[in-house]
Amino acid sequence: MIDNDTHQKAGPSKSELKRTAHAQQALGERLARLATRQLRALELPEALLEAIEEFHRLPKSHLARRRQLQFIGRLMRDIDQPAIEKQLQALEAPAPSQPELTQAEIWTENVLREGASVVESLLHLAPALDRQKLRQLQRKASKAKETGELNKIRQQLHAYISEYL
Repeated sequence: MIDNDTHQKAGPSKSELKRTAHAQQALGERLARLATRQLRALELPEALLEAIEEFHRLPKSHLARRRQLQFIGRLMRDIDQPAIEKQLQALEAPAPSQPELTQAEIWTENVLREGASVVESLLHLAPALDRQKLRQLQRKASKAKETGELNKIRQQLHAYISEYL
């Protein structure tokens, strides 16, 4: 005969363990979305930082990144998750006063929004910029709106413009 009292005190159920593991993996995924400088600001173990950096180096292959996220979730078992969660929420919260946009950020957004006419204005402001490269990035951005790679193109365009402004 099974004693119900000892059976219930055996520990958490399998479902509860799975929920915990998925929560750890989700927290690890949120950490993986942060920039390297933001990760360094958090008090994370070195092994976890290395695992997240490895995640960023992996190709966009679904299986490889999923396995690495599972590994990150396993590493999350050994850290104080509520403290990390609190720090992460502080990082993700919008700043009370947004800093003003730099001139390069303003021009980048204008080029993305309005296109070729702004490219000409920007070339008058900074003649060292390459017209062909600017137009190429602007065309890539207009195509990327459909494919979802707009942030990547935005970063490239911003980096190029900020070199010359």
